[in-house]
Amino acid sequence: MKPRIPCSFATVLFLMIVGSGIALAQTSDFRSIRATPRITGVVDETALIARPGNVHPMARAEFDNGLAPADTRMDRMILLLKPDASQEASLEALLAAQQDPQSPEYRRWLTPEEFGERFGVSESDINQLVAWLTSHGFQVEPTPASRKQIVFNGTAGQVRSAFHTEVRAYNTGTERHYANAPDPSIPAAFAAVVAGVVSLNDFQSRPMHRGTAAVGSQLEFTSGMSHYLSPSDFATIYDAAGLYTQSIDGTGQSVAVAGRSNLSLSDVQSFRSTFGLPSNNPAVIVNGTNPG
Repeated sequence: MKPRIPCSFATVLFLMIVGSGIALAQTSDFRSIRATPRITGVVDETALIARPGNVHPMARAEFDNGLAPADTRMDRMILLLKPDASQEASLEALLAAQQDPQSPEYRRWLTPEEFGERFGVSESDINQLVAWLTSHGFQVEPTPASRKQIVFNGTAGQVRSAFHTEVRAYNTGTERHYANAPDPSIPAAFAAVVAGVVSLNDFQSRPMHRGTAAVGSQLEFTSGMSHYLSPSDFATIYDAAGLYTQSIDGTGQSVAVAGRSNLSLSDVQSFRSTFGLPSNNPAVIVNGTNPG
């Protein structure tokens, strides 16, 4: 039997100090990490690197109907950006800490701007990529605060010139679609920052589930002057009673309903200017429309 080694108060205190130091160091890492420029080489249009996995699975030879006209519109294309290894590791650690009640980062959520500064691509790299896209004739939309992607619009001819891939027409049954083949290529100088090019096609995903409906029945919550669903029922169903007791009624909060759409930000800006609304006024955008 091994003798027991007594653990003195000084030993416990030392371990507590060391543990606290590690926690503070991790917190410091979370808060101090910043995006750094990674596009440092010369952008040579002849030194290219392919980005595999960026061809839609329906862009198959049996559906191919030839090269798309050069003026075919290609809207809402996305240059997908990626973090460096240290950003990725720090983000994973932060996500774990935000779920740990013992961590000083517990439920300390970041704003989109804070996220972009820490885990997105640097402004310098963003500016270079935007300048490159613009030089090929693309119209570039404002960069999201997260700095994880760049959205741009153009034509099939511009895609062919910039990404060295063809945009082809595909007939799938009664539908006609456009998609790139083969995989796009980018200047090698961008390899550390650009993960791929998304939406070089107009195929849309479809839900894999099939809806069900009860036969011969229909839910009714109102009959004549009787109402079977009251505000208190709503509070119970959606577990909102706790919010009501804290006088939280949604004032000052914004709600966004996400959905696949081909929304043009210029349409939103035009709508607001036409009706005298401030451009930064929050609104709910549903399925690509702005209900005002």
